[in-house]
Amino acid sequence: MISACSINNAHTFHPDYFVQAYLIANAPLPVIHLSKTIAIDDNYGRNKIAVPNAIVRLQLLKDNTPQEIFHYDYDDTRNVYQPNTITHVLPGRTYRLDITFTDNRDHISAQTTVPESFHIIRIMDDTVTYEQHDPIQLLATSNPGNRQTKYLFNIISQYKITLTPYYKQQLALDPNKGPNWYYNVTSQIFNESSFKQDGENIELIVPWNIIAFYGENLVITNIIDTNTYDFLRSINASGDGFSSNNTNEVISHITGGTGIFGSMSRDSVYVYVMRE
Repeated sequence: MISACSINNAHTFHPDYFVQAYLIANAPLPVIHLSKTIAIDDNYGRNKIAVPNAIVRLQLLKDNTPQEIFHYDYDDTRNVYQPNTITHVLPGRTYRLDITFTDNRDHISAQTTVPESFHIIRIMDDTVTYEQHDPIQLLATSNPGNRQTKYLFNIISQYKITLTPYYKQQLALDPNKGPNWYYNVTSQIFNESSFKQDGENIELIVPWNIIAFYGENLVITNIIDTNTYDFLRSINASGDGFSSNNTNEVISHITGGTGIFGSMSRDSVYVYVMRE
């Protein structure tokens, strides 16, 4: 994705900084990917797009003022920036990313407010029959935020053996993809209005079309922040996202660069999916 930024005229291409980082509530501080975009007709190389000369700081804000500052070090084996201290992301708090450079005056900044924690209270049935059973239903605590909550599901197969019919068909259409391509499937984004409220809780329904394998699956429910929501919906709207001519239409909320600096809160359960 980073190396496939196409342009209308190769002679007018200017590299841009690309940031990728997700803060997950109650999880350790994330690594931060920082690279440069290259023209679509240029040769890709990890060292070519790496940006090792940055000063990366993550600020925990209180009343829009830094309360704590976490410093990052460059890991040249993985070409990422990693925190030099172990601490966890606080739900409901705002974090600011601040990046400067040792050899120029470029400046990158972004900000995200981490969604409040939520919990899956129970699963209606932890063993289901594919498309012959009611959809997977979860009862979760509602997000206390004022803005309408956006949900995103991830399904991670624990036994990548037998594909469900839809994904078996997808594999046949594109033989260049192996079964491992589908071991982690992401759903579309759902508004909380898509689900039924149950008092102070919400009844979530996991769609069948993201179940790629029979057997045990880890069902991860994510509440995503505004940055992640805008980034994902704008990529979908622009077609191929960073591999198309519509890269300027992608909403990144990053000043001085592009990419994603987002956050989410999540909880998960295991579900066993049987064949019909």
